[in-house]
Amino acid sequence: KVAGELLPFAIAGRICDELKLRLEAEDKLRQWEASKTRVHPQLEKIVQRVFFDERSPRPTPDITPKQRTFYAQRLTDEWESLFIPKPNDSADFVLHELSPREERFILNTIETVSTHALFSLRELLKTRERTSKRIQELNRELRNLPEDESHISSLFDKRKRNEQSKQELNRDLGRLSDEYTRHERDLKTAQERMVHLKQRLKEAEESRNRVALARKVQATIEVYEKALQDRKLNELERLTTEMYKQLARKKDFVGEVKIDPAIFDITLHDPRGRVREKRSLSAGEKQIFAISLLWGLAQASNVELPIMIDTPFARLDSEHRTNIATQYFPRASEQVIVLSTDEEVDQKYVKLLRPFIKQTYLIDHDDAERRSTIKPGYFHE
Repeated sequence: KVAGELLPFAIAGRICDELKLRLEAEDKLRQWEASKTRVHPQLEKIVQRVFFDERSPRPTPDITPKQRTFYAQRLTDEWESLFIPKPNDSADFVLHELSPREERFILNTIETVSTHALFSLRELLKTRERTSKRIQELNRELRNLPEDESHISSLFDKRKRNEQSKQELNRDLGRLSDEYTRHERDLKTAQERMVHLKQRLKEAEESRNRVALARKVQATIEVYEKALQDRKLNELERLTTEMYKQLARKKDFVGEVKIDPAIFDITLHDPRGRVREKRSLSAGEKQIFAISLLWGLAQASNVELPIMIDTPFARLDSEHRTNIATQYFPRASEQVIVLSTDEEVDQKYVKLLRPFIKQTYLIDHDDAERRSTIKPGYFHE
């Protein structure tokens, strides 16, 4: 088959190489001539437009017709000199009138011969040599065989044993294949479980980190809460003490108000630091202390809440009433509602509070109709 197809061309390898070089040189000649043919009409158009077209711009003064003809010819000669001489590796003339398709087929065939055909021929010759040697070896073995048929029987026995061994090996192979498949399945299951456990371990690690972070945050909050509590208690002590001193008649009775941070028990101390029992306070002093504590709580909380006070002057003497009217009411909150009788907050204290009063009302109760009405104004003023 090889001899009937590409082998003749392989034998004529040098001629094929010369043919390949000739075809490539002829192709370069055709390309060179095509370039000249394609460019020459454009050259004539350029020369005509530049030198002989009257519509083209002209220098001042213009050149003579004789000079135009001279320069036009000079430009043409210089342009054509770019294509002369032809390329050194091109042919002098075209010997093979081939189409591009035919030329590609011939070149591809020569390439196939030089690469594949010779390689296949070498491989075939090597195979032929190995086969010839094997034939010679078999012929020697045939000549050495004994004339009787005892050896044939031994060969059949040997073949039978080989067949039995083959069957056993096939059974073992099937068993091992099943075991291999089972182990592969177990391995895949183990790998999937390992991936799952790794993911759970990662999630557990993240949860542990979050718990540790939460504990740190909780500890920080507890420290902050304790510090804030201490600061607020100190502020409450200071504010309550300040207001008590402003409202109390006995300035030297209480020097400082103390609050136990553990049980929040409140104790009063005199200016010398000795504890004053709250039961030793009079009813008025207890009311002053309660008002001072409410004032301190409102100021320390930084929350503006309205305050409603009912009968604020009960159990208070005139000095305490004046202090509350001038020191507490105007500063108690943004909105303070005082519920009083005309004998409690009388005209004297109304006059003191007048700059801070937005509106006054009278709640008049009718015993006969058992209902109350609200009227503008403070009693009979």
